[in-house]
Amino acid sequence: ENVSDASMNDASYNTVVGYAAGTDLTEGDSCVFIGSNAGGNITTADKNTLIGESAGYYNATGDNNTYVGTSAGQGASGQSNSNNTAIGKNSLVSNWGGEQNIAIGSDSMYSNTTGKYNAASGYQSLYSNTTGGTNTALGFDALYSNTTASDNTGLGSQALWANTTGVSNTAVGRLALKVNTTGTDNAALGKSAL
Repeated sequence: ENVSDASMNDASYNTVVGYAAGTDLTEGDSCVFIGSNAGGNITTADKNTLIGESAGYYNATGDNNTYVGTSAGQGASGQSNSNNTAIGKNSLVSNWGGEQNIAIGSDSMYSNTTGKYNAASGYQSLYSNTTGGTNTALGFDALYSNTTASDNTGLGSQALWANTTGVSNTAVGRLALKVNTTGTDNAALGKSAL
């Protein structure tokens, strides 16, 4: 019980399973909400797949998102985002305006608010990113401290770990460019390089 009453509104082709899932859905179409509170505040969004407790909860009108995991893509009240994929507990949990991001792994892109075009795979990869865009992080804690910087690539566990605002850096290998904070246009290849 207490699943969406969307069938009494203009919403069509939706699948809703779970306590308070899709509760506010009025006109959104072709959505899948599975889990307690999944998509709870969505009103008119289309083509979202939200699986897990509170997945995509606050995304009121954003379309074409895939959020899988507890609180994945939860967002902020009254905000919306579109074209994101987040898989893992708390991945993209703070996102409220960022679009076209991919976050795979628990807590990946945890702090992202409006950053766009990022790809993160690995536990806590791009964890602190808020508004930075076009970053690629692959590996445990890769680009962990990045906040507003863009155009960085960190491949390997803790690659570019301390980077906060440095732009256009490339680090390949475990701990590569780990202590770089604000440096720009660097390239490091190999374990612990630079």
